[in-house]
Amino acid sequence: MKILVYLGLSLALMLYGCGQKEPRYADVDVSDVEIKPVNIHRYEKALFTLKQDSLAQSLDSLKSKYHYFLGDNPSAPSQVMRMKEYLNDPLLQDIYDKTLEKYPSLEKTEQELTQMFRYFKNYFPGKPTPKVYSYISGINYNNPMQYADSVLIIAIDMYLGKNFDAYKKVNVPDYKAKTYAQPYIPVDAANAIAKKFIKPQHPKGSFIKHMIYHGKLLYFKDALLPDKPDKLKIKYTSDQLEWCKSNEKNIWTYIVENDLLFSGKYNDFKKLLSPGPFTSEFGKNSAPRIGRWVGWQIVRAYMAEEDRSLERLMTMQDAGEILKQSHYKP
Repeated sequence: MKILVYLGLSLALMLYGCGQKEPRYADVDVSDVEIKPVNIHRYEKALFTLKQDSLAQSLDSLKSKYHYFLGDNPSAPSQVMRMKEYLNDPLLQDIYDKTLEKYPSLEKTEQELTQMFRYFKNYFPGKPTPKVYSYISGINYNNPMQYADSVLIIAIDMYLGKNFDAYKKVNVPDYKAKTYAQPYIPVDAANAIAKKFIKPQHPKGSFIKHMIYHGKLLYFKDALLPDKPDKLKIKYTSDQLEWCKSNEKNIWTYIVENDLLFSGKYNDFKKLLSPGPFTSEFGKNSAPRIGRWVGWQIVRAYMAEEDRSLERLMTMQDAGEILKQSHYKP
């Protein structure tokens, strides 16, 4: 059965035309979409300026505005003790000082997020525009952005620039630290939102399923951040992006000739998906995560073929059918 499906896909791919259509997301006009401008509520400022000699009362005064962080009873003795430890931690104090120095204002980010949520409202008019908060996470590099329908939370200490000392102290690789900067805040925000709409792929799923999953995440960024460059959305350097474009046919040939497309053996293709400075199979001058990049191109081709909605893409689970209908062939 797998062979028949593959042959059917191959025939469809052979019929693919020369050029891809202009992506529809680039032409969406949201000038008439009205939303309340984003105001980032700076929890870190509210905390680190509290008077510690009356901390219990001060925390109670913040409860209504920052309930998401403080809960129902922030003045409980155990809560106050933990908060004192947090506020007096030398590392966190230093991070806060550096954050305030880097971001005395978040006006630029607020403007970018406001525009992003205009696109979000255009595609999902029934969804609320979330309240946005920033906070000091203590270098939570695994979870710099959290989204939960009505709330978006930014770990602002994860966007202090690649040379920030604390990143080096916790051994963050250089290729990751390069993305810990302000331009990536809206990109990570769009990605966090996308993950709430797109069903995650099980590790035992086939390579094409993994590719399409990541392609959907990246296409979601296309839709919400159409004016941002591709290299920012996929976190590539200019050279890495150009390498992918120049080697797109070679990448696809490698995937097909090594029978990876429908393989369910994660170890066989994980290097084509995993973060890193490059893809070892293609040498040190290659781009990383090239399986995700190819998945992005497939999804783009699929969405360009017909008048398909973003919401339909998010719920479409048949990765093989997306590939077939995309007519993708570099």
